[in-house]
Amino acid sequence: MRIRTGKVLRMRRLCSILFLAAVLGFALAALAVAQDAAPEPLTFDRYHDSAETARVLQQLARQHPGLLRVEPIGKSGRGRDILLATMTDLAAGKPEDKPGIFVDGNLHGNERIGGEAALFLVDRLLSGRDRDPRIAELLRTRVFYVVPKVNPDAADVWVRGILEPDDDDGDGRLDEDGPEDVSGDGLITSMRIPDPDGPFLPAEDGRLMRRFETLSVKERKRYRGLRYRVLLEGLDNDGDGAINEDGPDWQIDPNRDFPADLEMERKYRKKFARSGATRTAGRPSRVPGSAPAEPEFLRTAETRALAALLNRHNNIALALSFHSYGNVLFRPFGYMPDHPCIPRDDRERFEELGRSFTRRTGFHGFGPPYLGERQVVGGLHDYLYWHLGCPALSVEIWGIPGVGPDWADRDRRQAEGRRGNRPRREDLAATRQMLEWIDRERVTDAFVPWQPLRHPTLGEIEVGGLWDPARLRYNPPPSRIATVVEPFVRFTVDAAWMTPCVRILAVDIRPTPTRARSVEVEVANTGGAPTAWTLAVQRKRAGTVRTRVVLPEGYRLSSGEIERDLGHLKPGESVRVRWSVVPPEGEAPPIAVEASSPKGGTDRHSVRIEPPADRPGARA
Repeated sequence: MRIRTGKVLRMRRLCSILFLAAVLGFALAALAVAQDAAPEPLTFDRYHDSAETARVLQQLARQHPGLLRVEPIGKSGRGRDILLATMTDLAAGKPEDKPGIFVDGNLHGNERIGGEAALFLVDRLLSGRDRDPRIAELLRTRVFYVVPKVNPDAADVWVRGILEPDDDDGDGRLDEDGPEDVSGDGLITSMRIPDPDGPFLPAEDGRLMRRFETLSVKERKRYRGLRYRVLLEGLDNDGDGAINEDGPDWQIDPNRDFPADLEMERKYRKKFARSGATRTAGRPSRVPGSAPAEPEFLRTAETRALAALLNRHNNIALALSFHSYGNVLFRPFGYMPDHPCIPRDDRERFEELGRSFTRRTGFHGFGPPYLGERQVVGGLHDYLYWHLGCPALSVEIWGIPGVGPDWADRDRRQAEGRRGNRPRREDLAATRQMLEWIDRERVTDAFVPWQPLRHPTLGEIEVGGLWDPARLRYNPPPSRIATVVEPFVRFTVDAAWMTPCVRILAVDIRPTPTRARSVEVEVANTGGAPTAWTLAVQRKRAGTVRTRVVLPEGYRLSSGEIERDLGHLKPGESVRVRWSVVPPEGEAPPIAVEASSPKGGTDRHSVRIEPPADRPGARA
């Protein structure tokens, strides 16, 4: 009996344990589900790579199913999805029926702040809809097409153009040894290695490095201090004794890969593109002579995907491309003169956008197009404006005060073949200006104090200095992302209002002496831009505003055409259109009136016509 009781107790104890385990497992599973369902907070204090950007967009789409759709528009050269975020109030109409604003980032992969600005715009529109009536109205009447990372492959490794793997060190492997974060602080800074014959020495307070050769001959003879070799952080990944000698390379600049007009190029290139820049700048240099001829533009998967998207969405009425470096706004054309290529009306509208840019950001609306010396042929904004009839701008974000744009210097370095992972060491004056700004603004993640570190192959070294100067020139430190992009995103929201918007303001139904009813419609452009820019009209790239009446079975039209062409409407301009409609006998279904424009969107109204009362002598 005692044994049997012991067995029962043990069984009961086992059942209790199993029950508790089941409850605990259920609780843990529920917690895991809850954690998965809980949205990860989106912060802009670090740079998001292509995978993180995709996760953020998909999460936002789940949170805002009525406002955001995310879909791929194609694959990059290395098979990554190029994602499009379509944002509009879906309850207020189809995206294709609304004027579109196109925004892209990371066409140039090293200009990572452009991708963050595009992502910030998506977040700002979604989060601001419930508290900002202007944003709510924008999403109701417009649609935003945002591609945060056009060139995801290059963005992930911080290089400018389309990746072209290369064997820089001749070991049979491609791009296997580039810069890395050795210290683990999240930034790629520099390594200084003691070397009695090194080309660098500490400058001033010891934080900066200057070249030994910049000393005078007398100073060099007298110098007895420490000298160093300086490299970006990295490891000898391929075991060949060298560091960072075979990192990612690029060949084609995607912002030179869009079709330019051949006739205009032949006419103006010789006179205005004095440096000899052509659409094919950036063509791979190692193409064998026997290789078949390449197309002169749209040579990459990325630019073909983007061009296909833009051609599918004829409703895009304004385009902004987020780049970085210079805090300036660029507009068409990159290699053709304003006169006679840009009509006066269009120039005035571009200037209006420029003034809005200045109000929001404090920077100049437009700079000289690339200093007038090196002209850009094959740029995206030229393609949009010239070929697709869509005004387009390049928004250049970021610049360290005192360290200004140096287009000519960049061009010279590219002409010498220094691209990809071969960053140029900044000269002492520019580096000093960067450090002064860091000290003045108390930026904590742009300069790292030099710290000793045991390197696997170099031994005792020091790691620190400026965040990779090539990155810092083009991108703010991670802690400053939100502060930097906010005014540029505000400008983008303001610019979105400067698009056309075709609306039906009124529909009046009036009786006539006959059975017919007079249907009068007032159509207006309520937006801040004409329904077609002048160059688009001149080049026959612009559709007109059209209105029509849709009559169900039993109705007939006694006068007027079913569809009317209203031409092009200026901002605030309205037109009244009248039809004479004869309804059927008895209860009649409603009719519809519609007004549409390729760039101004489509508006539809449904109206009911009361059946006419029978009157003696009434004419049919």
